[in-house]
Amino acid sequence: MTSGGTGRDDQQDARRRLTDAMAATMAEAGGLTAEAGRLLGEIDIALSITRTTLDDELAAQRRRLRREKEEAEAKLQADAVRRTRAVGAALRAAAEELAPGAAGAGWAARALSVPQPARAVPSAVRVGTLPGGAPALLPLIGVSGWVVGGSGAEQLIADTVLRLALSAPPESLRVSVFDPRLRGILGFTSLFRDTDPIGYPPAIQTEDGLRRLLSGLIDRIGRAAETMSTAGAADHRDLPLSQAGRLELAVLLDAPSGVTETAADDLNRIVESAAGRGVFLLIASPGYVDGPIRVGDRAQVDVDRGLVRVDAAGEIRSDSFAAVPGLSVRADPSPTPAARNNLIHARAEAIEAAAQGTMTLEAVLAEIDAGWSDRGDDGLSGIFARMPGGLGGLELRSANPPAPNALIGGAVGTGKSNLLLCLIYGLASRYSPRDVRFHLLDFKEGVEFARLAPTGDETWLPHVDSLGLESDRAYGVAVLEHLASEFDRRADAFKSAGASSLADYRALTGRDMPRLVLVADEFQVLFEPDDDVAQRAVQLIEHLARKGRAYGVHLVLASQTLSGIQALALKRDAIFGQFHNRISLRNTEHESETILGAGNLAAGDLHGRGQAVFNDDLGHLAANRIGSVVWADPAYLDRLQTELFSRAMADGFTPRRPSTFVSSAYAEWIPADDREIATVGVPISVGGTAQGFSLKRGRLGNVALIGDDLDRTRAVLSSIHASIRASDLASAQWTVIDSSGVGLDDVGPWANEAGIQRISAEEADSFLRTLTARTAVPSSRIERVIILDDPDDIASLVDSDEYPRPIEAVERFIKRSIACGMLFVIRFRSMSSYDARTAGELRDGFRTIVLTEPGSQTDLLAPGTGRMDFSGPRVVVVDRSSGRQDLLVPFDPAALPQNGIEKTEVSIPI
Repeated sequence: MTSGGTGRDDQQDARRRLTDAMAATMAEAGGLTAEAGRLLGEIDIALSITRTTLDDELAAQRRRLRREKEEAEAKLQADAVRRTRAVGAALRAAAEELAPGAAGAGWAARALSVPQPARAVPSAVRVGTLPGGAPALLPLIGVSGWVVGGSGAEQLIADTVLRLALSAPPESLRVSVFDPRLRGILGFTSLFRDTDPIGYPPAIQTEDGLRRLLSGLIDRIGRAAETMSTAGAADHRDLPLSQAGRLELAVLLDAPSGVTETAADDLNRIVESAAGRGVFLLIASPGYVDGPIRVGDRAQVDVDRGLVRVDAAGEIRSDSFAAVPGLSVRADPSPTPAARNNLIHARAEAIEAAAQGTMTLEAVLAEIDAGWSDRGDDGLSGIFARMPGGLGGLELRSANPPAPNALIGGAVGTGKSNLLLCLIYGLASRYSPRDVRFHLLDFKEGVEFARLAPTGDETWLPHVDSLGLESDRAYGVAVLEHLASEFDRRADAFKSAGASSLADYRALTGRDMPRLVLVADEFQVLFEPDDDVAQRAVQLIEHLARKGRAYGVHLVLASQTLSGIQALALKRDAIFGQFHNRISLRNTEHESETILGAGNLAAGDLHGRGQAVFNDDLGHLAANRIGSVVWADPAYLDRLQTELFSRAMADGFTPRRPSTFVSSAYAEWIPADDREIATVGVPISVGGTAQGFSLKRGRLGNVALIGDDLDRTRAVLSSIHASIRASDLASAQWTVIDSSGVGLDDVGPWANEAGIQRISAEEADSFLRTLTARTAVPSSRIERVIILDDPDDIASLVDSDEYPRPIEAVERFIKRSIACGMLFVIRFRSMSSYDARTAGELRDGFRTIVLTEPGSQTDLLAPGTGRMDFSGPRVVVVDRSSGRQDLLVPFDPAALPQNGIEKTEVSIPI
């Protein structure tokens, strides 16, 4: 028993020792496991720290590289801009010497606001614009003329004749026109005939008339050759003006129509001998391409013997440009008929003023010693006329007695534009821009007010707040709305300060508050037709005219006629009863009454430009005074404007760049205030900010562009691209699917950008198949922007047995694309195409719709667009979630921010 017990005890001890050993081992193993876990944790932390450090270093390196790349690109761009500006300045200086004034200026340039004759017939004339903005010129010396072919031949020749007629000295040019098809293309030259009947004879339409013209030109060349030989002159321009005579400009339209074989022989003699001898040919032959001009079966005009060949089909091409291979010359848009006629009348006015020795604005301002010491507390006084008792003009008074507004009239060519310029510059010379601000509207498509806007030298009249050029009623109403809101703001300010007048407010607060002067030329356009725009204009003008004087708001309204304006029928007396000041230049007796007042026919008895009736008592006859408006010499106005701008800067006043609106033009680029906005354009308003659609998550949706206007489509797409590139979505990749092959991406800032995937019309089908078939992966940000041009041009994308319509798979993908990190911008050429596509999966696929051709077709989608008056590039942006719609002026693609990156074709896998 003892030995058995001992054995059992030994076994128990052994088990205990084994158990203890196992426990110890397990404890040790547990400790080792814990230690291993601790070590692994430390390793994980170390790895995490290392990974974070590496990520931070990599991110910092990426940021540094991106910054260095951006700095390098900015430097390259700045250098390119400097070089371009230097070359452009040199080209412009050379162009000004060869083609001064109207011969070489852009149609909207300050030099053309009142076109001045040059000292001699120009040596060249502008036909278009070079890359960088410098004018492209063709010669008038050393050649016998031009032959112009292409679809734009007649317009180019018409513009050339207009430029020469505006720039040539008086009685230095004779324009003879052969118009065999009686189309009257150069009919506007008859407006020059009033002041120079010899220089602008009626057009010739018969073969006999052409024969006599060509015979006379041959005689002219012979006489010039003899005179030049006697004087030892190489060119008739080297002769004294008394010997040189007029330059004979012969224009042949629709050649060879009406040209006989005999006439062709005479033309060949002229082509061979006219250069430098006072005769110049302009031949318009729209069907001409190259070689001689065929006349009948046996004759021809040998162009190569002395004519410059010009192709005006699209871009301007000429053998004169052959020295620069690949040179692209963009044709300048022609002035509208109204703008052209205004230029002609302004030139006639300038010549007459110079011939009569009319007193100038420069002399008047020097005599009255105009300065900025007068703050205009009680009103404004503009001196710009010679009166029987001395100098006079217009006083806009708030009280004692009140005469806050002025009505100005005058027939065409009587000097109304000159009067308005004298008034504006006269007030600007007398009052500081702190004390007077102008809002200027030109409704007659003229260019007189263009000289007041910012120019290439970045100066402008520092008193101007807003400037509207060309007829645009919507902008006119926008300016009136702006003045009405300023009126309300001032009313609140006066109440807070306890002021009863502008002078009181200034005295009590010590703050600047300028008088606001609206000058509107041909303001009656606002009321034609009698629609909602007209009625709103009437309401605003009546409101401002009645109550504006108390708050320093003045209206100066000018017109040729106020007869028959239906919108004013019930409000004429209420409105014009607030216009104590009346000025009328020469007019009919009927229009004299509409401007001056019933029974006041005095303007019908006036003679000559510049003579006017001045009346400051609502047109009562006893208050009539007859005076002569002084002449605003354009050269002096340029000097004065620069001087006033410099004076403002020296006085501590930094002139604000005026809000300038040109009805027929795209808007100048301005970035959005919010980086999360994809901009499309600016509203028709004073100082409006860029608008478009939201890029914020939750508010962003696909975009549909509807319309066949390619220029506006490109403008909108370029603007969207520029603003997205400046937003938090800047890293998004871009794909352009040009299924119609029209080249949506060849204009604007993205035209030269690397990294954009460009899918051709042939590749579109395959690309969209692949894109649609890929697995949809949700994404929290937009990683790709896809421009799709017209789904109607894309072939079948999937098996039609799987889907009812071939494109339905793509439509389903587009509908959910935002969640997958893709923004689609799709262009539909028409409302019918959009309606057909959105009948299926895409019914709710778009949040924003941009109408590039708003009108009656879009009225159901955007109510009211069918009644809108569009006189320039306009688009309507519709937010489908809120129903809001905005009328915008799209940005000029050529003026959008450039990235300076060279364009390359790349392939980016999807």
